[in-house]
Amino acid sequence: MRIRPRTRRAVAGAALAGATVATSLMAVPQATAVPTARHRATAAAIANGTYMIKTFSGKCFEVLNRSTANNSRIIQYNCRTTDNYTEKFTVRSAGNGASTIRVFDDKCLEIQNRSRANNTPIVQYTCRSKDNYTEKFKIVSAGGGKYRIKTFNDKCLEVRGGSRANNALIVQYACRAK
Repeated sequence: MRIRPRTRRAVAGAALAGATVATSLMAVPQATAVPTARHRATAAAIANGTYMIKTFSGKCFEVLNRSTANNSRIIQYNCRTTDNYTEKFTVRSAGNGASTIRVFDDKCLEIQNRSRANNTPIVQYTCRSKDNYTEKFKIVSAGGGKYRIKTFNDKCLEVRGGSRANNALIVQYACRAK
């Protein structure tokens, strides 16, 4: 983890189509509402704070069109600056190794429609309660200073299709080996 003034940069890794896909978030933890013993043992100790999340292609997580509406999708886009508020995400502990990830307008990241399906987009939504499992993520070390961001159903956040393009969706997908 590299430290910059007033921000922390974390890199999260997730496998896609057999290749490791790294996503970087400015303080984006992954957690499970009720983590299993396996989850507790592998959860990374990411401090509460504000982070930029970068993908394997070096692009940053961002809310599509800088929208403040519920269900706005999370995408990757060229990183602009560390002062760009739309590229900053706040990680807050939710207990039991879980964390919430909040966007610039204090909405939470969650899985669209609480789906368990692969390729379901990650969206922002008004934070509902501390017990809402779809808003909780865990961050698991993938080695080399990289992390996987995992959803409540043990899937990983990835860039859809391994795309390197701007506006590519961030989705959940079954985790694969690095």
